[in-house]
Amino acid sequence: MSVVLWNLGRTDEAAELVEQAFAVLAADEPDADIAMLAAEAARIHLFRGQKETALERVNFALDIAEAQNLPEVLSEALNTKAMLVADHPHEWRALLREALAIALEHDLLLSALRAYNNLAIALWTTGRDDEADALTSEALELARSRGNVSYTGWFAAAHVILLIQDGAWDEALAVADDLLPVGPAAQGNPALACCLLADLALDRGDRESAAGYLDRIAPGLESSSDQQQQALLYYRDRVRALAEHRIDDLLDLVEISADLALELGYDESAAGLVGRGVDAARDAADRDRLSRLVDLVDQRSTVRRTRGFDAELDRARGTLASLAEDHDGAIDALARALGHARGRGKAFLLARVLAEYGAALARAGRHEEAEPLLVEARSLFEQMGASVWLQRIDAVAPAVRS
Repeated sequence: MSVVLWNLGRTDEAAELVEQAFAVLAADEPDADIAMLAAEAARIHLFRGQKETALERVNFALDIAEAQNLPEVLSEALNTKAMLVADHPHEWRALLREALAIALEHDLLLSALRAYNNLAIALWTTGRDDEADALTSEALELARSRGNVSYTGWFAAAHVILLIQDGAWDEALAVADDLLPVGPAAQGNPALACCLLADLALDRGDRESAAGYLDRIAPGLESSSDQQQQALLYYRDRVRALAEHRIDDLLDLVEISADLALELGYDESAAGLVGRGVDAARDAADRDRLSRLVDLVDQRSTVRRTRGFDAELDRARGTLASLAEDHDGAIDALARALGHARGRGKAFLLARVLAEYGAALARAGRHEEAEPLLVEARSLFEQMGASVWLQRIDAVAPAVRS
């Protein structure tokens, strides 16, 4: 019941219920039931940001599971413990691989699908995109083949997110129409996909569709103590602020969201948030604030400096320098960003870097160097239907056509 409440976004109620049950059963002889309850409690406390309590509960579960050879408890507890040590990427991935291996060996479908999801997150977060993408496809096929509707929607949403990053926007919309859950989205991938689809709609100049995707986020999450739900609400509100041209509100949300993303260990997401803030806010006052935020994110990130992270931050830094007419600084930063973006291999990120690099060269009067970059950017944006970005290219270099 506690997991059901958590899935509905009622995290505090879930925590209260599971702790009441734990207090009653903990005095009994250790067995599979109390071990699984402890593992469940650890998972809920993790998402509330109560890491010390989560660690106590997960170690309690593991002590019993190891002694009594309980595969399901082992997989679930190792999975949760992995998320508690995310600051140690090798240990994080190793624990999740073991959780997945145990689940697959014993045909524990739900434990396997959860391990697939968290291992993919760990791989994406540490820059191992190809492996993460492959795992997501495996997980989607497993969920569909075994008739698990919930996880089919979950991994379909992950696939939508990947397609958006890859620039296959029409395909992303088709998959979303076919496989995304119809009801309100309160957790994880389905809710995140709705936010990204809203961003996509705005990049196509379609405010009505953007509002429709945001309306699919479940109501009543504002009081939740779940940090991931808080991050989703910030994302939703940021997109709304962008649609309504409330730039000050948008920048407030970018700053709060980036701070929370860093706390959760999603450093590349924090850099991407700053980059999207730069895209939306370009007047002189906003540039000063965004420059400070770029520096803050850069300084706080340590163990997860992926190619995507560096590409996003260097793009933001270079764009801000170009708008301030620091042409040499802009070109240096954007050249670095382009190298990182080509290595990252995601079309939407690459197109944005190309557009900003070409624009910076054009502002510096280096039109011959700018043209091939802007032509490549235009070609990518045309495939996506990203009309807002095409207008931005036209404003800088109206003569450039693909």
